Amino acid sequence: MAEEGERFTIRELLKRGGYIISLRREKAKPEPASVEVEVIKVRPKPGGAGGEGTPAGAGEELKKKLDALVMKMVKTLREEHGDVMLLSDFVASVLGEFEREHGDTYELGVDDVLISITELARKGLIAGILTLDSGARIIRLSPEGFGLDELRVLDVVSRREPPEITLEELAKEIGWPPARARAALKALEKARVARHIPGSFAGEQDKWCFPGLEKKT
Repeated sequence: MAEEGERFTIRELLKRGGYIISLRREKAKPEPASVEVEVIKVRPKPGGAGGEGTPAGAGEELKKKLDALVMKMVKTLREEHGDVMLLSDFVASVLGEFEREHGDTYELGVDDVLISITELARKGLIAGILTLDSGARIIRLSPEGFGLDELRVLDVVSRREPPEITLEELAKEIGWPPARARAALKALEKARVARHIPGSFAGEQDKWCFPGLEKKT
C-alpha cells in the first residue's frame, strides 16, 4: 500500500498493478524529461503478481478457491431459492461467504465473481447470467437453459412485488391461452424455479411464487 504523497512514474504504477485514484497536474514545463503523478492510494489488483506483498501464483490460487466456492454456493443456494436467483443477491452471498472463509487474505471484488460465473457457464457447469426485458439480471443455478415461454414468464413475474402470479393473471397479461400459461408454469415448477401454492375453498386462486426473484439485498 502506498503512503500519501508517494510518487511513481506511469511505468512503476503498471508494475505495481495499482489504480490511480487522484492525479496532480504540474504546470507545463518546456520539454519535460518525464511524467510524474501523485498517487493518493494504490490498491493491488486481487491476486495480481505485481503488488507488494502478493505471493507469486496467488492469482491462480484465488481463482481456484473462488471457482470452488461459487460451485458450492450454487448447490447450497439452489436448495434455498430454486434454480433461479437475482444476480446481485448471488454475488453478495459469494462475497460474504468468501470473506467468512478467508478473511482479508485475498482482496475479492464483484468483477472476480462475475468472471468466475462466466467461465463456469462456458464449461457448461451452470447456465449462467440472463438479463430479462424488465432489466432484472438473474443467474440460472443449473446447466440447463430456459425455453422462450419460460423466459417470458420470468420477465413478467420479475416486475411484480412480491414475485408471484396466478394462472389467470399470466394468461391475461401475456395473451396466452390458459393451457400454454399452465404448461410454462409447470415447467418452471418442475425446474424448481416456481413454487405452486394451492388456492383455498374460500375462492382464492392457485398461484405460483418465485422465491429466487424476491429482492433480499
